[in-house]
Amino acid sequence: FLGVNIGPYLFPLLMWVSAMTVALLATENLVNRHMRRLGVAMKSFSGGARKQIDLDLAGSPVEIQTLGQSYEAMTATILREEAQLEDALRQKEHLLREVHHRTGNSLQLIASIMRMHMRQEKSEAVRPILQGLHDRVMGLATVHMGLYQTSGQSEGLAKLRITGPAVEGHEPSAEPTPTVIGTQLVRGFAQQIGGRLQVSSTTEAFDVALEFPIKDGNQS
Repeated sequence: FLGVNIGPYLFPLLMWVSAMTVALLATENLVNRHMRRLGVAMKSFSGGARKQIDLDLAGSPVEIQTLGQSYEAMTATILREEAQLEDALRQKEHLLREVHHRTGNSLQLIASIMRMHMRQEKSEAVRPILQGLHDRVMGLATVHMGLYQTSGQSEGLAKLRITGPAVEGHEPSAEPTPTVIGTQLVRGFAQQIGGRLQVSSTTEAFDVALEFPIKDGNQS
């Protein structure tokens, strides 16, 4: 083998190596670097980044330029639709806050009217009934006004607490009986929103505290 004259083979071999080198460089310059840039942009966008990346596909083959244009059109459509969804969500939050606000105001107005009737009522038997209804309506109004104030906020946990005078005839307890209809309704509501309810009463006051997570707008 060492005695074989390799002169006739050396030039073709060098030409082949040169051709392969030129082909690799051309592939890197015309295809690979553009595809890497496009891949980085796609991965970044799919990962949540919304900053537009300048692809700069000038000099790349027509097929890659077409792919880049399709990607830019797709991302522009997604960004536009996301902006529309965010705008719709803000409008929804605004309307929801307005509903809670108006509901709270309406309940407060009803409570005021009931208070006027209480003052004019002469029957000692009817007054306690009106007082109980008044307190319930005011409790609902407080809930809605609290929701109006917390709606749209971004903290992870909200706490709603209502304290009122002790109910006559009920014994003090750290966990009042669940057979009361109102307590059952509140517990069911707390369970639906994934909250934690704490109810306690003394001889002087009745306390209800509800802690619940505030979900993102797109999940509420």
